[in-house]
Amino acid sequence: MFITSWYPSREQPVEGIFVQEHAKAVQLYDNAVGFVIFPKAAATKPQEMNSFTPRVFRITLALTVLGALGLASVGKFLIQLIYSPTFLGAYTPMLALLPGVVFLGGAKVLTNEIAGRGYPHYNSLNSGIGLILTVALDLTLIPKQGVLGAALASSIAYTAVFVTAIISYLVVSQRQALMYHPSDR
Repeated sequence: MFITSWYPSREQPVEGIFVQEHAKAVQLYDNAVGFVIFPKAAATKPQEMNSFTPRVFRITLALTVLGALGLASVGKFLIQLIYSPTFLGAYTPMLALLPGVVFLGGAKVLTNEIAGRGYPHYNSLNSGIGLILTVALDLTLIPKQGVLGAALASSIAYTAVFVTAIISYLVVSQRQALMYHPSDR
């Protein structure tokens, strides 16, 4: 949202701030889980975390999807009610940002677990990929699409961070998948 001078209209930076702040509401649960999983990973045997983290990851992802669907279903109404119909232009960018917010939530669980195990260099690489993608996509999409371009750029970068976090977690934990496994009980 710092590249506001490139937005096609004056209203779009305000819409962008609205989109960003309201999408963050979906991440409250993810942030809480991340704060809990980091110290647990640091104090727990890797084998126990190998069964604990995938369960927490799946539950967190499911709850974040529900939060995003809830926000998507009432977002337009809330924008009109709280801000006025003037800001209805923020609804579409919010929808574009929500998939990335969901994926970023899942990534937070995994990156906090990876750091708790003592492998923060994986997260540095992950953050670097996210930064490069965000800047490159912002520079490409914002001049053409305004706040929608910023939302799309963030959503794509967050998805890449999610994929990289999964790969890093699988390498660190030496698991084959994050889906259900009988050892997850």
